[in-house]
Amino acid sequence: MCGRFANHVQDMGRWGDILGDWPDEVAVSYNIAPGADIAAFTKEGGAPMRWGLVPAWSKTASTRYATFNARSESLIGKPAFRGAWNDGQRCLIPLQGYYEWQTLNGGKQPYYLFVASGEPLVCAGLWDQWGSGPEQFQSCTMIIRAASPAIAFIHPRMPLFVPLFNAREWLEGKPDSCAELLGPDVTPANELELGYYPVSQQVNNPRNEGAGLCAPLLAR
Repeated sequence: MCGRFANHVQDMGRWGDILGDWPDEVAVSYNIAPGADIAAFTKEGGAPMRWGLVPAWSKTASTRYATFNARSESLIGKPAFRGAWNDGQRCLIPLQGYYEWQTLNGGKQPYYLFVASGEPLVCAGLWDQWGSGPEQFQSCTMIIRAASPAIAFIHPRMPLFVPLFNAREWLEGKPDSCAELLGPDVTPANELELGYYPVSQQVNNPRNEGAGLCAPLLAR
């Protein structure tokens, strides 16, 4: 799963031509938790969206279930995500890096995962629109997959990252063709190599903020 990340993307690099400008309404944060507004990019451009998809058919502006992540292998058949998928409401979510927790000796050690090149990690997502009038808002989910062998010791799941050459297909393609991008080999090993290191448990509290949260944990 991915339940916390940093969106401090200073340079969109090669992604700028596809994603466009960062939405001004989305603040920079090193510790984003579900329920926050994040930057999500559709074929129309970037927009602030609540992290945690609320399907259009929901009777309330929240759900009983956690919808900030959607499993790649089962999302097409899930009621919460089926409408967004069938309507082609796919998005891309850039992040500087994300946090994951390794269960260790009865506790949990947070790790920060990132790409050393400095370019953003770009995660596949779905979005939907709920309500009408002043109550209307957009929300989204990050798609997750089985973790690659190199990082599976930290957590068995990871975000489904979309390589640059598949980005337009993900945003503009038909659902049937995009279903192929949900497979385990969508991101070749030579296209994306994640770095990682342990970080302070201060990141466990979503109220904590600052660049120090994603700094390497100093050995004692």
